[in-house]
Amino acid sequence: MRNNTTLENFKSEDVTLDKFIDVKPIEVFLRFEEDISGAYRDYYKDQVVNDKRNELGRFLFGVSFTTLGLFVSIIKFSSDIGKFNSYNLVLFIISGIILISSALISLKLAIPKNQIIDPTKIELIQFHYKNTVELQRFSVLWFVLWILGLGFGLLGLFS
Repeated sequence: MRNNTTLENFKSEDVTLDKFIDVKPIEVFLRFEEDISGAYRDYYKDQVVNDKRNELGRFLFGVSFTTLGLFVSIIKFSSDIGKFNSYNLVLFIISGIILISSALISLKLAIPKNQIIDPTKIELIQFHYKNTVELQRFSVLWFVLWILGLGFGLLGLFS
C-alpha cells in the first residue's frame, strides 16, 4: 500500500468545519483579487514578450505586393495593350505608388521593435496599451492605403 491515508485516518484527524468558517469574506476577496491581478499581469507580460505584430506585418506586406503584382501582370499580359491610354496608365501609376506606400507601412510592422522596458518607469498595462494603439493606427493606415491602391487600380483597369 503506497498511501497510508485511509478513511479511518482521515476521520481520526482533527478536521472540523471551524477551520473553514474562520476565513473572513474580505480575505477571500483579497485572495481572489490577487489571483485575478496575477492572471492579468501574466497575460500582459505574455503579450509584450510574444508580440504578434511581426507576423501581421509580413502578411500585410504580402497582400500589398500581391495586389501590385496582379495589376502589373494584367497590364503586361493584356492582349490589347493599346487600349490603355494615358489616363489608365496614370491611374495604374497612382495605384502602384499607393500600394508601395501600403507595403512600406506593413514593413514598419514587420520589422521587430527593440523595446526597452524599465519596470520602475512604466506600467505594463500602459505599455501594452501603447503598443496596441500603435498597431491599430498602422493597421488602419495600411488598410486605407490598400483600398485606395486597389480602387485606383481597378478604376484604371475598367475605365
